[in-house]
Amino acid sequence: MKKIYVIGWVAAEYAATLIKENKDEIKNRFTNEWIGFAYEDLQKKSEYKINEDFLISNFDNYSDELRNKENHSELTEVAPKNDGSSYNPVFGNNKKDLYEKYIADLSECTLNEALWRISLVYNTGFDVNVKNIPIPQTAIEIYNFLQLNPYDIPSKGGYIAVSDDDDFLFGDEFKNTRISCIGFLTNENAKRLLYGDEVRYLDKPDAYRVYGDLS
Repeated sequence: MKKIYVIGWVAAEYAATLIKENKDEIKNRFTNEWIGFAYEDLQKKSEYKINEDFLISNFDNYSDELRNKENHSELTEVAPKNDGSSYNPVFGNNKKDLYEKYIADLSECTLNEALWRISLVYNTGFDVNVKNIPIPQTAIEIYNFLQLNPYDIPSKGGYIAVSDDDDFLFGDEFKNTRISCIGFLTNENAKRLLYGDEVRYLDKPDAYRVYGDLS
């Protein structure tokens, strides 16, 4: 079973930006001491970055996407073939050419966009436990106060990965790094988001892109 991991943090960098851009408004809700602590905490968490050489050598999709970016290619919806199977114009036959491990940089896409991308890459659905998604508590406070959804905002400091082999997570590259298992791929098409006993379903993100700058 392939599991879905977040390496690092989700939505930390943008929360720090929100503190700077909404300083007066935030001061009406939080103390100066808390604001200073939160900003430093979020800045530190957003600095996390995986070495690019490690990404290229350990995740085939990373080098493929770099090449596709250069060629201005995009990953489109999986199209059914006449024999009942599916063919993905970037990744090939869905049961033949799947990546053993997959990774996406959350500075280039939102968490929801990354999850949707994963469903295209593997042509399947997933179950994600939302409570396991690592968002700093300081960021949650900021997003809640400004009524924004952190899962719809690209932000540095985190990656989403898919693998059925946990061994790569315990190498030197990830020493002292927060790694959270947030869910797993299923044999169904449903993209389930689990909020305790409540089940919601991920809709296609409005600003969905697969490669490149989403701004």
